[in-house]
Amino acid sequence: MKWLNRNPMFPIMFFAGCVIFALSRSTIEANMQSSNMVQAANRSKSEKEKQIDISEALLAKQEQIAASRFRNGCIMVVAQIAPNKFTGLTEGLPVIDQVRKTPLAPNNIVCDANGGTAVIVRSQSKPVVGEVFFTGNLQLIEKAKKRANARYVLPNQ
Repeated sequence: MKWLNRNPMFPIMFFAGCVIFALSRSTIEANMQSSNMVQAANRSKSEKEKQIDISEALLAKQEQIAASRFRNGCIMVVAQIAPNKFTGLTEGLPVIDQVRKTPLAPNNIVCDANGGTAVIVRSQSKPVVGEVFFTGNLQLIEKAKKRANARYVLPNQ
């Protein structure tokens, strides 16, 4: 008690601090919630950026694989009805050998005039186009088109 008698302002200041804290509690809570929301948004943004980086790295790797397939002499696909015209690859469908009229065997590497490349994979009962990757390297595509001796026609949309 002697201490309180010597410092009479302490209880008053303590009481005033408690009142101020009680009155500003809602503001403090709102600031904390806002801070938490900003942190969550930053985490979400960071996760999205990581996902974009991973996606870009995957696309770059796939582009390298597609370019390698073109360089190594992939089989250029042509239209079944018009063998002198190029056509595109469709994942899940077979590529038919024009001479034997049978699907290409698994593990053949095929490509199209649009920059798409694929591996013929076994799917249930027949070999079909799978592992499709794309390259935008026009020089590689042009070289493959010249090797194929077919005329390029844009596909009908």
